[in-house]
Amino acid sequence: MSTSVARQALEQLLEGAERQWSRDRQVDSSLPFTAARFPAYLKLQSRQERDDVHADLRQIAETRTISIDWDDRAGDDGRILRLRCTDADGLARELGLIPLWDQIAQAESRLASYRDEFCIDAIIETWRQRRRVRSRGPDQAHLVAVAADIVRHCRRVGPATDVPVRVLSGRLLGDTKMIEERMVGILDVLTAGDCEAPARSEDEVLSELGLVRFPQPVLVSGCGAIKFHNGDSLPLLKPYMGVPPAIVAALAEPPEFILTVENLTTFNVLAQGAAGDHRGLILYTGGMPSRSMRRAWLDLVASAPESRLLHWGDTDLGGLLIAAVFAKLAESLGRSLHLWEMGCRAIARAPAETGSELSRTDARRIVEIAARHGWAADFDGFETAPRAIEQEIQEIRALADL
Repeated sequence: MSTSVARQALEQLLEGAERQWSRDRQVDSSLPFTAARFPAYLKLQSRQERDDVHADLRQIAETRTISIDWDDRAGDDGRILRLRCTDADGLARELGLIPLWDQIAQAESRLASYRDEFCIDAIIETWRQRRRVRSRGPDQAHLVAVAADIVRHCRRVGPATDVPVRVLSGRLLGDTKMIEERMVGILDVLTAGDCEAPARSEDEVLSELGLVRFPQPVLVSGCGAIKFHNGDSLPLLKPYMGVPPAIVAALAEPPEFILTVENLTTFNVLAQGAAGDHRGLILYTGGMPSRSMRRAWLDLVASAPESRLLHWGDTDLGGLLIAAVFAKLAESLGRSLHLWEMGCRAIARAPAETGSELSRTDARRIVEIAARHGWAADFDGFETAPRAIEQEIQEIRALADL
């Protein structure tokens, strides 16, 4: 085929057949050569250009995959009014393309073994409607299968173990960065079980699976001692100490409060005593907490049923998403998590002209998260002047005030 305009027309004709098939499983299609539907034809500058396009389309018509409606008023071979698809499968072969219905059939076959465990039917239906799932179409069903295998592997490892993401990526996929660079979107869909769910951040998705860029200890500061699964215990060292999360079992005695802190700088400042004396326990979350960090937090909190549970993070969408993780964990134990130094009051106390504006979408999600976990009062009026505040610019208040 010598002309790009002819190929463009045939591809649009095939796309029309695919649209029709996605609606009612029929593959009838036609393409009027009008200014609205196919302006490229009317923009041909010379008779020779038009003749070349006509020659290409006549050649395809000889395969009986399309038919051509000519304008009788324009003379012999003068002007095309419409193309009609008479054999969509044959047209796809002439173009060297795989039509949507064949892509769907291949995807269904490739993903059949995952249907009972993952939202494969929803993914297939989304593709059938000619929509992509996190930028992936049915021609990339193999990547969905790879993502499902990754999720299965992570679930077999168990909830108390973190897996270095690049080690796993290298071993399973032969590319140490493939999970981070190409798989996060599909992993998000498979773990959420919903094609239409809002996209989560890479950190959220990987942490849910127990995938970490590098394994981190639990950094803890405060009073008392930690018990380990092997029966040993260790008094908390000053200003803080780090322990592997998998060995944490319980607290030797309950503190007045357990405070999780999102950022390492703020954790260090608190551990060094900037917030004064207190009888609480401070844990660094490592940003979005890993699966093993969540398990360790649950074990510590379960051993301290009377301790207040608090979280301090950035007042932005990421900070609220991290807080929501701990709120859900607390709810699983029948407990409540409270925010400390987050929300409208924290913003009002922050230095003037600090922070950054938030989009309406992020502000709305923050308010929704706050309402879901009992923090509506902390964000009352937030949407009228949404502003993000990072922990590092906030004044350290005395923890004894908790």
